[in-house]
Amino acid sequence: MRSDGTMVEFNPFMAGTDDDPYPTYAWLRDEDPVYHSERHGFYAVSRFADVEAVSRDWQRFSNAQGIDIDQTGDLFGPNFITSDPPDHRLTRRLLQHRFSPRAISDAIEPLVRDQVNELVAKVAGNNAVDVGRELAWPLPFSIACHLLGFPSEDREFLWDASQRFEERQVGRSVAPEVAERAAAELRLYVAEQAAGRRRNPGHDLVSLLVSAEIDGKPLSELEIVGNTFALFNAGTQTTACLLTNALVLLGSHPEQLAWLTRNPDRVPDAVEEFLRFEAPVQHFTRTTTEEVSMHGIRIPHGSKVVLLYGAANRDPREWIDPERLDLSREPRRHVAFGEGIHFCLGAPIARLEGRIALEALLPHLRNYRLTDPPTRLRSHQLRGYVSVPAALA
Repeated sequence: MRSDGTMVEFNPFMAGTDDDPYPTYAWLRDEDPVYHSERHGFYAVSRFADVEAVSRDWQRFSNAQGIDIDQTGDLFGPNFITSDPPDHRLTRRLLQHRFSPRAISDAIEPLVRDQVNELVAKVAGNNAVDVGRELAWPLPFSIACHLLGFPSEDREFLWDASQRFEERQVGRSVAPEVAERAAAELRLYVAEQAAGRRRNPGHDLVSLLVSAEIDGKPLSELEIVGNTFALFNAGTQTTACLLTNALVLLGSHPEQLAWLTRNPDRVPDAVEEFLRFEAPVQHFTRTTTEEVSMHGIRIPHGSKVVLLYGAANRDPREWIDPERLDLSREPRRHVAFGEGIHFCLGAPIARLEGRIALEALLPHLRNYRLTDPPTRLRSHQLRGYVSVPAALA
């Protein structure tokens, strides 16, 4: 209850929650750090130390029952994100070498630079351009499609289907039909891609999954589809949200843009501050495998526990003046990419795309301004924008 007597409710399915969740997050951190939603049945932790501790404790807080508060993640099929050891460890190990520092520097970084240069050339000097649709979304989709071996002509379908997959209906705590249909379309698409790789394997991630064996057994069709779906979704939506958040924040904080223009060598630090200030993934969900007690609150076995990354990243117990965007802030750890064994596999690529895109854009942003209100992505879990109308001239 607030000081004025009104009740505080954290309801991610309520209209307007994604507009500005931070006052509610602050109340949760200070007054109810282990919040229980009687309406929806979940618990939520909001302090940095608690989110970090739960993230690392996979034995008591499991991913295997899904990571989405509305269970939309179940629409993926079995994958390395929604699994625990040993399955998680074995599948992640299979993929890890494609995300190693050497693989990124040798193969992925040149690809990102080429794509960024092409996209920046299209928007530079334009006094009426949607930098969300013309740059922030196409970049991660292009990179993800290349890594997975998806044809470039399919990107429009993939973008549309992924947008529909993220759709949420106000007041509903289950995946709406539009998301279910989009997931079915994407699963069918991935299955067709996998079938093609069996006939004609390549060097992409789908070919790797199709040909791989774990403990002497090939992956099942469901595992191939589920892991491909997870890689695609995680590699596109979250990075696009990072980029659109950065572009909106630079347009709405001209003093920060001016500072960054004077200090281009600090772009990597700025990327970390954008991630902290506006976490692309606002929360994931775990399921307790036993009764757990936190801050005197008993959380029963089998309970859903929501990890509020967006709240944790603005915890004043960890940062000075955390509600202020400060690109000169000395970087320190945050939980925008999670923590523990489930730390985001693609985090190095997301950081790389963010850094290279901002470095290439920065010389063209001296007169940058937002020309119309940006349009938010309709998602209770992701925080970012679909459209960012702006002027670069």
